Amino acid sequence: MLCILHNHPTRMPEAPKIFNVLKDNIQRIDHIIKSFLTFGRQEKPTKEWIDVQTVLKNTLELATNLRQFDQIEICTEFAADVPAILGDQHRLTQVFVNLLNNARDAMAERGGRLTISYERDGNELRIKFKDTGKGISAQDLKNIFTPFFTTKEPGKGTGLGLSISYGIIQEHGGSLDVESREGMGTTFTIRLVIPTISSDHEKSKT
Repeated sequence: MLCILHNHPTRMPEAPKIFNVLKDNIQRIDHIIKSFLTFGRQEKPTKEWIDVQTVLKNTLELATNLRQFDQIEICTEFAADVPAILGDQHRLTQVFVNLLNNARDAMAERGGRLTISYERDGNELRIKFKDTGKGISAQDLKNIFTPFFTTKEPGKGTGLGLSISYGIIQEHGGSLDVESREGMGTTFTIRLVIPTISSDHEKSKT
């Protein structure tokens, strides 16, 4: 497990590094905005072979370089034996950003720990975002993926982030589940299918 505590509000990231990260993510942000504007449309994702670890690391680097996680310890547990999957990199990035933002907001008042892990479970890739934030009440949990439902204060949430994320994962043939107890944190779990031909894809790269 690798953990980093982001508690340096006066430290600015190196300019060349953050510039390169932002440059690499401009296209992804453009896709995220388009997805928001076209909410409700039935559009098929553009699938390609992607390395989920790389996508997660790029998303984390962007978020932490923009200093959105001060006083939050971020831990990563990335398995080494997970093959590439077929997916839409831009849409999966959107899901990861949404889950990161939810965890950040849940720990905004007193800080905490966010653990991001992924591993292979049979023919599935399982990705978890586990935070130690304020949690979600049982009543709110029933509506957490409902469009325009939000537990955030007025003006701080659109109520679309989790709904859109749920739809994106379904488009990929996967599932998005949540477990939470008020005052004890929240865990979002993404499950994606690992294609049987992914091993052949890995061999073709060697």
